[in-house]
Amino acid sequence: MGRADMGRSDKGALVYVQNDGLRVASPEILASMSKGELVPIGSYRFRTAPRFETAEPSLKWLERATFVGVAARAPDRVAIGFHQVL
Repeated sequence: MGRADMGRSDKGALVYVQNDGLRVASPEILASMSKGELVPIGSYRFRTAPRFETAEPSLKWLERATFVGVAARAPDRVAIGFHQVL
């Protein structure tokens, strides 16, 4: 599973994010998700390994750091919290 998005920092700098990830759930939970139903967060695991690219000098550290994304799937969106691995 992979997805790329372009976003902006709080100061307006462009940041490209490539998320490669894995979602693991029972066949029943996956079927509910594919129908657009809301399922309990604890009923599946959804993790990503994001990579960032930016031309903004103050954010170049993002390109050299390692992150894990913990994601949650809602019927109309995916929310990902990024955590730096030190």
